[in-house]
Parts: sequence; C-alpha cells; structure tokens
Amino acid sequence: MDKLVRRRDLRKEDFPKVEDPFFAEWKVKRALTNWGCLHGRTEFLRDCGITLGRQLSERDLEVALKEIRDGRWLFLTSQPFKPMRLDGHLGGAQCFPMSGQINRHAENESGPGKWRTIDIDYDGLKNTFAILQNRLGSLGDEGRLFGSEGKDYDNTFRIVTQQWVPLDSHDDHLASRSVIHRYGEIRGITQRYFEGEDKWQISGKSWHWQPALPFETYEHREKK
Repeated sequence: MDKLVRRRDLRKEDFPKVEDPFFAEWKVKRALTNWGCLHGRTEFLRDCGITLGRQLSERDLEVALKEIRDGRWLFLTSQPFKPMRLDGHLGGAQCFPMSGQINRHAENESGPGKWRTIDIDYDGLKNTFAILQNRLGSLGDEGRLFGSEGKDYDNTFRIVTQQWVPLDSHDDHLASRSVIHRYGEIRGITQRYFEGEDKWQISGKSWHWQPALPFETYEHREKK
C-alpha cells in the first residue's frame, strides 16, 4: 500500500517503508497525475494549499513535489526502491545527525577524527533531464512500470557533503592512525548512479551510487 504521511507523524514501525525522497518524487508525481491509489492524498494536497477534485497544474505539482523533496512529507511503500536512511534526526532531504554535534571545545581546533555525512543534494534539473532520456529508452519495455528498475535512474547524480568531526568513544583507538583536519571542515563528493561491480550479488553487478561512500568515513595516515 502506497501512502503519504507527514514527517512528524511517521511511526517507528514504518521506518523500513520510507522511500528515499529522490526516488519517491517520481512515484508520487505518477500517482498524482494518473490518479493512482495513494492513501493520504487528500490531506497532502490540502496541506499544500491545492484545490481538490481537479487536474493538477504544473505549478501544483511543483509545490507538491517540493514537500516530498524537502522531506516534510514522506512516501511509504511496501517495497521501497531505495529505503531512506534514518540516522538520527528527521530533517531535510535525508535524515542525518545535525552538524552541531561537534563539541564546542573542539570548534576551530584540529585533530584526529572522521568524515560524517551531513547532507545529500540532488540537482533536480540535471537529474530530470537524465531520467527523461531513460524514459525514452524504456518505451520498448512493454508491461514494465517506469521507475521499477535501476536503469531508469541511470547517470543521475548527487553531491554528498561530509564534515570532519571528533572520534566517538567507541573508535578512540583509531586516533593514532588518523590524519589531522580542522573540526568542522567540509568536503563534497559527487556520486553517480549506474550499474557497477557488486560482489554480494549473484550476477556480480548491481545499480548503486558510485563511488560507494559509507555514512562515516575514516581517513588514515599513509605508512612511511
């Protein structure tokens, strides 16, 4: 069952059903324009200030989809294409701990640490163009719903922002091996979505964001 819920109304048992906003946007748009079954539609449109019972305009869709993109409304489905990460606070397009977690005494100081993901940004315009091209290429796939396979999102991209933070107590033992950066320093990494090597799959390949990047990344000194 596909459903829309306000972020603040999300129940813990529904966490595994939350679709990543990037992929949810296209599913919600399809449901809104084709009048597909979507529980919570009426409350969602009313909350967006959209008049009910009429064909949605492009302006209406943009207003509605921005709520999905920004994570204020969440799309729940029994089989999410890419489940949304729920690490820490719910907020923004992704659910990551806030950058304010850096200890005050460590601000503007340098030391050992790790890179922690604090934001993921999708370029809507460029990704829309890539997906439209993929849509044209999938027209010959009879009987398949667009957006149901990884190839439909081929060559889309996102920028992952990570921040240098102090090590937690459970990984203090890595301090001697860690490089030194200023706490609070920011770096951005561009990832593209395409089919690549995956040793955990029987086929040896899968569709995923590349280069692969964990939520937290450790950077070690090179051995001399």
